[in-house]
Amino acid sequence: MLRLSSFRLCLVLPIIGASGCLSSADSDAECELSPSRAKIERLEDRYALGSRATIDLRGEAPLTLASSNSEVVRIERVANGVATLSFVGEGQATLVLENETSTTEQTVVVVPHDAFVVLLSEVIPIPIGELSEQVILAGHQHFLVLYLDSDGERLWGDGLADLTLSDRLRLCDEELGAFEFHCLDIEEAGPHVLEVSVGDERIVLPFQAVLERDIVEIALLQPDEEELAPGTWVQVDVVGVTEDGMHVSSVHPWFEVEEARYVGYFAYQYDPEAPLQTLNVEALDRRLRTTFRGIPSEKTAFGCASSAPGDDGPVPAIVTLAGLMLFTKRRNRPAW
Repeated sequence: MLRLSSFRLCLVLPIIGASGCLSSADSDAECELSPSRAKIERLEDRYALGSRATIDLRGEAPLTLASSNSEVVRIERVANGVATLSFVGEGQATLVLENETSTTEQTVVVVPHDAFVVLLSEVIPIPIGELSEQVILAGHQHFLVLYLDSDGERLWGDGLADLTLSDRLRLCDEELGAFEFHCLDIEEAGPHVLEVSVGDERIVLPFQAVLERDIVEIALLQPDEEELAPGTWVQVDVVGVTEDGMHVSSVHPWFEVEEARYVGYFAYQYDPEAPLQTLNVEALDRRLRTTFRGIPSEKTAFGCASSAPGDDGPVPAIVTLAGLMLFTKRRNRPAW
């Protein structure tokens, strides 16, 4: 049986300032060098055979990109600081980026995928649970196709999945990036089916959709801490509730603890000796408030990179243009 907990999802799409510096990761000294220094960004270390990816090339022009083994990693196109790569053979290759002042190298491994999974996601690529057999909010919903090796570890890459939609579904027009992160436009309530095929493998995902106007309230799904053992990991979810009591998932909740914000769900490690903290929750323009004792996980944190306790971190910041716009809109609302 495939254990989804056996791999970690860390997607990094940093904000680049006018100087070419990363918004938070680089030191001042590195930042001064970055406009001229050759640098490869958005390149991961392991890719699925047959997939593709786009990467960013930084540094003072002219820049030259080469692959040490074009039978493994082929450079398809380089234009305007963006390179398109195809992972055409099993093995290892080193990408070499050069300009007149510096050289940088990064090695990638390409292996066949052993399995793939389809997970419901937030508007930023944070997996929040299963899509199959779920009741979810209509509108724009996102999902991830994740490729795994024989050990259940993540393989990166895009372009392997073929999608088949039932009659009342369509894909959003927006472009979401160079990995298997897709957007569904669900305009009607009722049953829907998404089929995802990769080669001869196929996953059929039936689900139900509910319109926002049919949700009368939101509810927290949170266990009673008095029944928990110290050290237990707790996930706090929010669902919409219809008039007949049906729970509706993926209602895009936001959570706030002091100045920290979380999206999709909130997780923490229960500690009965920790001070009581307030957790503010918002979804569908409705607000709730609860309390908890423990150490928050950073897996769904929206903001700067940080380190979570124990086996839970570190986890880098996750930012997309769509997510940034949504976050700005939320942040500018009145305080709690």
